[in-house]
Amino acid sequence: MSACHSNPLVSFLKTYGPSPEADMLSDENVRDALDRFDVAPLEIPAPRLDEMVEALCGDTPRNVILTGTAGDGKTYHIRQFLLGKLALPPEQWPGRDPVLEVELPNGAQLRVIRDLSELEEEEKDAELAGLIACLKGERSDIRYLVAANDGQLLRYFRSSDLAGAPEIQAELARMLRFDRVEGPLDLALLNLSRTWSRDTVERIFGQILDHPQWDEGCEGCPGTGTDNPCPIRLNRALLRGDLGVGSIFRDRIEDVLRLGAANDSHVPIRFLIMLGVNILLGDRTTPDDPMLDCARARVRASRGQYAVCNPYENALGLNVPSARRSGYVVFHQMAALGLGEETNNLLDDALTRGVPEEVARHLFEADLLYGEQLFEPARRAYYVTADRDKADEFRRAIATQRRRAFFRLPDAGDGPASPWRLTMFHHAGLYLKVMEGLEGDGDKTLLDQVTRRLVKGLNRAYLGMMAEESDKLWLAGTIGRTDDTVGRIATVDAISRAAKFENIRLEMGEGAGRPRLRITSKSASGEIDPLDLRPLLFEYLLRVEEGSLPSSFSRQCQQEIRQFALIAAAAFGEGDQDEELNAVHVLSLGSSGQIDAKMLEV
Repeated sequence: MSACHSNPLVSFLKTYGPSPEADMLSDENVRDALDRFDVAPLEIPAPRLDEMVEALCGDTPRNVILTGTAGDGKTYHIRQFLLGKLALPPEQWPGRDPVLEVELPNGAQLRVIRDLSELEEEEKDAELAGLIACLKGERSDIRYLVAANDGQLLRYFRSSDLAGAPEIQAELARMLRFDRVEGPLDLALLNLSRTWSRDTVERIFGQILDHPQWDEGCEGCPGTGTDNPCPIRLNRALLRGDLGVGSIFRDRIEDVLRLGAANDSHVPIRFLIMLGVNILLGDRTTPDDPMLDCARARVRASRGQYAVCNPYENALGLNVPSARRSGYVVFHQMAALGLGEETNNLLDDALTRGVPEEVARHLFEADLLYGEQLFEPARRAYYVTADRDKADEFRRAIATQRRRAFFRLPDAGDGPASPWRLTMFHHAGLYLKVMEGLEGDGDKTLLDQVTRRLVKGLNRAYLGMMAEESDKLWLAGTIGRTDDTVGRIATVDAISRAAKFENIRLEMGEGAGRPRLRITSKSASGEIDPLDLRPLLFEYLLRVEEGSLPSSFSRQCQQEIRQFALIAAAAFGEGDQDEELNAVHVLSLGSSGQIDAKMLEV
């Protein structure tokens, strides 16, 4: 095959890459690209499609509003519904008019507004009046299917003088805030920005990596050989797990995305595709065009320039100029981990000295090109010379290897060999296991162990002392406004973790889909709001449980748990300032780390 051989699939995927043009990519543009490159489309999942079908075509049809951020697939969901469920001819969608009229199976008229911003000013009031009537249940012969970003949707109603608009705006705001699909309106509100599904991520990566045109389009290319392999195909093999070590790389990426979702950092579907494409095609040599095509990939392979298209660096967006990189939420999530900067003695020893052998084997086995081949020259030079330039080169090289290690090491529990020890979130692997346990039947032993550790961390944070108590929680504070550890007091009795009428347990929160710590007691005058365990707060409590000073890791987290203690104590009826304070517990630490409480009658 001649040197001009090019796989059209690579050219098509490049349109999804991190570039200003790709940022504006819409559903319509994608179909134009498919025709231009003559490739099969990526069958991207529409995770809320079944809910759309049920709402619009069920026994009692309702209006549907799709909301979310740009790139979440609102237009794609509508196209899948119209062309798939209603069998609308492809040439009728999207059409030229901003409002499309079709008939639902029950005979009702469906008015489809694909983007509120496309409505002319004179059209807005007429459509809004009709939408208000339908949302209030005043009409059943018409149904609306509307796509709009969150702020745009609320502005649409807030800026109107029509009767009923303010009430509907307030209800939509409430539904968005509490992630409600249903409410008093005749509506199913589907917020695509609050949709997390590991299955969706896996299907997107599968569509990119397993596209049938990889084999067909690359057939006959010299880069399919084993000597000086094509970096695009090499990166694909590493992400697929074709080289004998499973798909740890891809699994770890999905874990990072799940962690980000638990921290309310949503990645739209468009940018999940961009991430997968960038891992395969990223190239850091040309900032204005940071993507490989087939011609450039051949140059990289012939010159052995694999360092500039390293897939582990591409996963962090390091091929993209920093000013642009910060604008992509998915790369922001990766940057928040601190990969490459966080050190770990055990893992650094495995990289530099090959011990422990089992860890070193995982790091270098089946990935010699991006591992030993790139790292060994810098490692050797560093250990045989005191040249400052060689030391700087080594520091850059080991940072690169730490990033690679994070994506290559298998899960190793919560110990020092855990790949999460190479991030700022040392206990993120445990956090993910807690979520898995709470979403399924739950590993009762694991959840019990973690609950004990959280209680111990809370006690240490509240007391400012190295308490060992993990079965009882003291909602302690200080006298006055001081942070001095002397004079720690509690105005309520300790709450037992597993007493007959008391309980401290982990549960999965609604809406946000992350763990929270629930306290229940018959002594409480009302329900105690649970402690929402974002990844940072979870990390904070376990770091404190292990011995870190509370204020040294995160003052924000320290203030958050103090507020929780104040609110929880008030729920017991003892911390109410309008009532007489009958007694306080003065807390101190015993010789074995137990919490001693002395009662002071007031």
